[in-house]
Amino acid sequence: MKQLFVIFALLGCPFFASASGIITKSEIFSTEPPESSTWTIEKNLENNGIEYSIRFDFTKKGNGTISTVENSWVAIYDSHQDLETFKGGLLRQDFHDIDQDGYNDLILAGIKQIWHEEENLVIDEAPVTVVLLFEPKLKGFRLSYTSENYD
Repeated sequence: MKQLFVIFALLGCPFFASASGIITKSEIFSTEPPESSTWTIEKNLENNGIEYSIRFDFTKKGNGTISTVENSWVAIYDSHQDLETFKGGLLRQDFHDIDQDGYNDLILAGIKQIWHEEENLVIDEAPVTVVLLFEPKLKGFRLSYTSENYD
């Protein structure tokens, strides 16, 4: 319960998003191989003395995911107008120690847009949140929470 309170308290803050997120839109598109329809970006990071890498996969259609230690993929980028997108394409990324274990966890947040089936028109918007907790023994993040509107 305390974890959810912290998450919602952070989301209520208008300055929740940090300019120092893990990845930016300019990084996503500056690394795209010219002939490939998909590409991967790996980042090496450090969390309280533990070095780890994080993997992102992107498609030319406008979708992108981040990997977790459970070998699952979490959407972080969606600009492919197939009825749902993330406003601005890329979810905001910020680090906070949600579970108070001394390691920064990753929070992804943004607005999901629902598009009209036939017209180029947004018909609804909803806030989305994803919490990935850092697992120091596994040197990566595991999915802990997704808001109701995320999927």
